[in-house]
Amino acid sequence: MGSCSKEVTEDPKGALGKNRTVGTTGTDSIQGEPGKGGNANASKWLPIELATTTPTYASSFTISAPEIGGNMSIALVMVYGRHTSNNDIIALPFAYLKESYRFVVLCGEILLLAETIDATANATFQLFDQIKYVLIQSNNTSKSSKDATLSHLKQAGVDINDYRQVRDYYALDY
Repeated sequence: MGSCSKEVTEDPKGALGKNRTVGTTGTDSIQGEPGKGGNANASKWLPIELATTTPTYASSFTISAPEIGGNMSIALVMVYGRHTSNNDIIALPFAYLKESYRFVVLCGEILLLAETIDATANATFQLFDQIKYVLIQSNNTSKSSKDATLSHLKQAGVDINDYRQVRDYYALDY
C-alpha cells in the first residue's frame, strides 16, 4: 500500500474534447427466469423476556416490528423462537408440555403470548429467550396473498415450520 502526500497540487485544465454522436440503441435481450415466490426479510435474533421468576398462568412480550404496517404489502408473517442454551429453532404457534406459545401481529409490533394450557399458575415460560420474525412480501394485494404464498412454498417443498428451509429458500441470514 502506497503512502499519500499531504501536498496538494492543482491540475491544469486541458482543452475540451470534440462533441461525439450518440450511438444506436442496442437490441432487447431475452426475458430472464422468474424469481422465487416473493421477497422475504428477516429480523436478527431478538432477545425476549417471557420467562418469569415465579410460576404464573400467562406472560407476554412485545417486539417492535416497524416494517409491519408501513406501505409494504405483507403476505405472511412467521415467528420462530430459540433458546440460546441449545439453539433449537421452533416455529410459533407451539405447545410444549403444559405451555402454549403464539403471536399476534399488530401495526408495527408483534405481541408474543405464553399461556398455560390448563389455566393453572404453574409455568415460568423459559422455552425461548430469543425470537426471529420473517416477513414475506407479496406482489398480490388480494386477501388470498397469504394462501397463495403458503401454496407456493408448499409446492416448492418448503416446510414453513422449519426455519432452516425458509432461510435457505429465501437466502436469509442465520
